[in-house]
Amino acid sequence: MIRRAMLDDVPELARLGGLFFAESGYADMMPPDPAGLADNLAAFMQAPACHFLVVEVGGRMVGAAGFAILPAFPAPATIQATELFWFMEPEYRGPFGPLLLEAMEEEAAALGAGVISMIALEAARGAVVGRLYERRGYRLVERAYMRRLT
Repeated sequence: MIRRAMLDDVPELARLGGLFFAESGYADMMPPDPAGLADNLAAFMQAPACHFLVVEVGGRMVGAAGFAILPAFPAPATIQATELFWFMEPEYRGPFGPLLLEAMEEEAAALGAGVISMIALEAARGAVVGRLYERRGYRLVERAYMRRLT
């Protein structure tokens, strides 16, 4: 079942966030911060621009996604949904990952978004995820790079 997340979901969202962080490649750039992640999730969930969905199987959360809805920076007449995260426990990716993506797209469109941007992390099967996006009509328009400053 896919549903909107609630503040009560923060502990489970943070658990999934820890699994995501372990796969993401971010650990080379920043230390994990589980308590800070939980605080960020709670704060973002209360921000009007942010929206979160969760996937439950047998009453257990196995995936989640978050996105923000804002005017597109270069073209503010267009409302853009920007992925914050999209993560499924590995054993549920095949059956539920695409369904969660579709639910995100539908929710974003219902909230007025004209476009959606998604991330494909290099360390987390980026090429596979990129092919999924392309099959769904996405187009590669940007690459992101990260560098430690301290």
